[in-house]
Amino acid sequence: MRAIEFTAKIKNGIIQIPEKYKKMADQLARIIILTDEIESDKTSQDKEAIQSVLNKLRSKKVFQKVKDPISWQRSIRDEWN
Repeated sequence: MRAIEFTAKIKNGIIQIPEKYKKMADQLARIIILTDEIESDKTSQDKEAIQSVLNKLRSKKVFQKVKDPISWQRSIRDEWN
């Protein structure tokens, strides 16, 4: 197996093969597409996942007994020492 690497923009579902590789026309090839993750999509997905978890916690009223959040956080951190 021979590996060739190049970068190309995908336009309308089509990848333009560089001219120097066009001689390989009509050959069977395995295509692997690696893309840089678009930060806005990832951030949006992360935000939705976090919001979902927070909504579940809110519905279970896990923190209802916490009267002073700052003191509660400090006491939790004291456990680390």
